[in-house]
Amino acid sequence: MNDKKEILHALESTVEILRGIYESPCLDSLIQSMTKSHTIDISTDELKEVAKIVLDKLDGDSKPPIYVACFSEDEDSLSQWRAYGGGQGISISFDTSMFEEKNRMEEGRLSSVVYCDEVDRDEINGNIMSIIGDYFSVASFLVGDYSDNMKTLERSLLSFLAKFKHEAFRDEKEWRIIDTSDRNALFRVRGSALVPYVALRNGKKCLPVVKVTVGPGFDQELTRLSVRNFLNRKGYNDIKVCLSKAPYRSF
Repeated sequence: MNDKKEILHALESTVEILRGIYESPCLDSLIQSMTKSHTIDISTDELKEVAKIVLDKLDGDSKPPIYVACFSEDEDSLSQWRAYGGGQGISISFDTSMFEEKNRMEEGRLSSVVYCDEVDRDEINGNIMSIIGDYFSVASFLVGDYSDNMKTLERSLLSFLAKFKHEAFRDEKEWRIIDTSDRNALFRVRGSALVPYVALRNGKKCLPVVKVTVGPGFDQELTRLSVRNFLNRKGYNDIKVCLSKAPYRSF
């Protein structure tokens, strides 16, 4: 992520809201508003308990993992060639059907990014109450381990937090696959750091690539031919490879 305060924007507000719930002497009005939008039966003690458990997770040293894959609506953006192209970049266009399928399999949720200068506390509060209300609506009918139900709630809250990004990045038109599962992470090296990640599983099928765009650079045509040869060898014979229309020299 290129915004050093990403997720922290919303996380700080969420921690304050949950702490307010846990420490409040009276939650009658809050519970009343929740029961209007959800068919639930919830007591003050139950709501406080849930707030405390999630608060300890989000505000502790060992926070739950959040994995994010970032995409853009714009396949040929000059500002992004400058920021991410590295002298000769490419952009890969996908058919979103694979991501929609993974949503159904709960291996990651595809969401549009919310851009803002400051996180709207009222919006955060409303969404948190809705997520907690959904949890109690479902949990009251579930037969299973209580800790599993709590993990579902934590994942829903984390997925919501990962949607926010500073207004300065609005022209990126970003969408994200957000994965908050606790499945085994892999690691890669970036600079001097070890970066954890999880793989988007697609079996032995080819990824749903529909086009590759070669960005501005020293020799776009040579790069186009190299990409074409690479795609052919990997079984992507029908994928179109085209050149960026941005009149920008990155060398």
